[in-house]
Amino acid sequence: MPPDRRCPICNFSPAAASELHKHIALHLERIALFSLPHVGRDDDDDDSDVGSQSVNLPDDGSRDNQSINPFEGDFDDDDDDDDNGSRSESSRVSGGAWGDLLMEDGDGGAQLLYAAKNGHEGVVQQLLEMGAAIEAEDDVGATPLLLAAKNGHEAVVRQLLEKGAAVEAKDEYGQTPLSWAAEKGHEAVVKLLLATGKVDVDMKDRRGRTPLSWAAKNGHEAVVKLLLATGMVDVDTKDRNDQTPLSRAAGNGQEAVVKLLLATGKVDVDMKDRTGRTPLSWAEEQGHDAVVKLLSS
Repeated sequence: MPPDRRCPICNFSPAAASELHKHIALHLERIALFSLPHVGRDDDDDDSDVGSQSVNLPDDGSRDNQSINPFEGDFDDDDDDDDNGSRSESSRVSGGAWGDLLMEDGDGGAQLLYAAKNGHEGVVQQLLEMGAAIEAEDDVGATPLLLAAKNGHEAVVRQLLEKGAAVEAKDEYGQTPLSWAAEKGHEAVVKLLLATGKVDVDMKDRRGRTPLSWAAKNGHEAVVKLLLATGMVDVDTKDRNDQTPLSRAAGNGQEAVVKLLLATGKVDVDMKDRTGRTPLSWAEEQGHDAVVKLLSS
């Protein structure tokens, strides 16, 4: 009888052992949850010990109460009727060792940052329930919420907001979750952040750019509409180089955004930046004929 070749996390059954190894690798961040010595709960009446080093998978009776480590030695094709899915103790990787490797900060912050950045909703939920540091910061001062917003992970952003994550947290560039979401064009995330009523829509980062400046520069029409609809943005705000959202959009050939900004009736089309260029001269210089026509009409 061939050995039981199933993922001990989700019971996925691949055709080859090599495929199973690759599949299990995708569960790395979840594996760490089974060995969190510093972030675990103290509930004595909770039978499901998240900090334990084993995963019990009651299935057909063959694996009940067995300690299964997904990073055990190679799966082979040797017939073994008495195996029942177990492996030798020497082939197992210590759950505590994985915990030491992945939870060096001791409060779950590093893992929460990683899970939020990569959009692992289930992992984020479990870490939050175990009390992981929701305002942890990475090496550039980014929080879990900021990373989730930057990468467009709507569900994770919602989770973090519901747990009270600071919506105005700034990284070392002075950018907030809203600023990053606007820059990257994540419309759904921008909506969530605006809905909190706690964001400064016109907040400037270290380069003097607002969320509108970033969205205009990168041509994110839907985000520009959302920001304009708040009625709380300075449409002609200047960044550190004295460039306005219109200037940025014109220089990058963002025709649809230029139309939106012009339609507000609040932009100075002749505004000069530090180099003496206007939105029109930027569009001409970069060869954006459609924008040139809009600005010349």
